[in-house]
Amino acid sequence: MNRKAFVVLAVVALLLVGVAMLSQHGGDTASIAGDSAGELLVPGLADQVDAITAIEISGAGAARLARIERAGEDWVVVEQGGYAAATGKVNGLLIALSEARIVEEKTTDPNFHSRLGVEAVDSATATGLELALTASDGASYEVVLGDAYGDGERYARLAASAQSVLIDRNPDVARDPSDWVRPEIIAIPSSRVQRVEVSHADGESLVIHKDARELSDYTVDAVPEGRELQYSGIANVTGSVLQALELDAVSRAPETPGEVLATTEFRTFDGLVLTVTATAAEEADGQPWLSFAARFDAGQALEFATETVDSLAAADTPAEDAGAAVEAADTVAAEGDASDGPADAAAPDEPADNAIAEAAALDERLAGWRFRIPSYQYSQLTRRMDDLLRAPPSE
Repeated sequence: MNRKAFVVLAVVALLLVGVAMLSQHGGDTASIAGDSAGELLVPGLADQVDAITAIEISGAGAARLARIERAGEDWVVVEQGGYAAATGKVNGLLIALSEARIVEEKTTDPNFHSRLGVEAVDSATATGLELALTASDGASYEVVLGDAYGDGERYARLAASAQSVLIDRNPDVARDPSDWVRPEIIAIPSSRVQRVEVSHADGESLVIHKDARELSDYTVDAVPEGRELQYSGIANVTGSVLQALELDAVSRAPETPGEVLATTEFRTFDGLVLTVTATAAEEADGQPWLSFAARFDAGQALEFATETVDSLAAADTPAEDAGAAVEAADTVAAEGDASDGPADAAAPDEPADNAIAEAAALDERLAGWRFRIPSYQYSQLTRRMDDLLRAPPSE
């Protein structure tokens, strides 16, 4: 091989190496340390986190995917009828954006933004997300989040800038508005539940109960003669279904609810009464909807009185007079605070005044909404007697 041919081959080889490197990094998106390395992605946001009043998330075609708005100290999801958002998730996003720092600068050429997922979302093929944050003083921040990179990093770009960057955070941003809602509907431990009655639309009912708090298993009332339970604690799953009841879907309750399928009433030892009504879905194959109503029953609290509620009985408070029970409970609670230390030192299922406030808070939070829950929890909530019994002996 002559000298000239060798030089030509060497140049070609170098060019090929260069092309390979560019391809590996997405065209001209090769790393550039740049002057901004180490700086905050969104300058000024850290000082405005508590002032942010709305977060709007948009995707391909500039379509709005979700809008989360501040409501007092909480957040709500607009697309979910204004239902409460998962505060921790929203705050986590804001903190991640406010603390994100630039690891390195990438391309400024819009033609290569799509290789990082940071192209403008008005493109119908955009794969990234644009987040628009609005503060109470009118300030706004728009950020495009692109592809994740490595472990805990992500490509990003301020929407008004052509400069794409790699940041040291990978914020969790759900595209589906239902993924932003607070998942917990209610959390009542089975140790508090004294009685559950399931009433089906066809007239069948199932009642389980405990005579005392310390009992482990629920008694099943009216077991048919000649039949027996599958095992002694089979009813416990129904008594504990409220321990961690989470939603699959939520919407505003319609003015005209669907056909009632079943009603399940839970009574706690401390007087909380929660009624759960299951109604048919509008669509033929849809999961039933659940609505909730909460109230305080002074008679129930007095029947299973603990030390605090015993004081109500000593004051000759009529069991049927819920208003008097509330007033007396408040008096007892105030006296307890002065003589026995903080009220929250007592067990959460003990004082009657806790159940009174809890019932009011639950009713305020859940009224006007309907929920869907996982199918296995729905079946536990609406069980029938046959679900608990051994198969009848063959004749």
